[in-house]
Amino acid sequence: MVLDGLKTLWGGMTEMINTTEDLRKHLRYTLEQGGVTQIDLLDANENTTCSLFALIINSSIGGNELLINSNSSPFPGQKINVTFPQLGILQAQIIWTKHLEKNIYRLGIEYLKDK
Repeated sequence: MVLDGLKTLWGGMTEMINTTEDLRKHLRYTLEQGGVTQIDLLDANENTTCSLFALIINSSIGGNELLINSNSSPFPGQKINVTFPQLGILQAQIIWTKHLEKNIYRLGIEYLKDK
C-alpha cells in the first residue's frame, strides 16, 4: 500500500541519480522542483517532540534524504512521522545524520513497513 502510493507521488520525478558507485537498496531520484514535507521527531514513547518542515533532497521507494533546520538534534535510530498530503502520515526511521552548520542537518530516512 505505502509503496504504491509513493510510486504515484513520485510520478513527477525527472532525474535518476547514478547509484552505481554505492550499494543502496533502491535507486534515488531528484524532484523536478524540490519538495517540502512535514516531519515530526518522536521520542522513545513515539510522542512528538518537534514538528518541522523538511526539504526533500532525493527520494527512493525505501526512503528520502532530507534537509532540516532544527533546534533539536536528530539522531540515527530515531523514529519520525512524515506527512504527505496525498498519502497521509508515514512512519520512518532516521538511518544517518550529518550536521552541516548551526541547526542545519541532512538526514537519511527509511520508511518502516506497514503495521
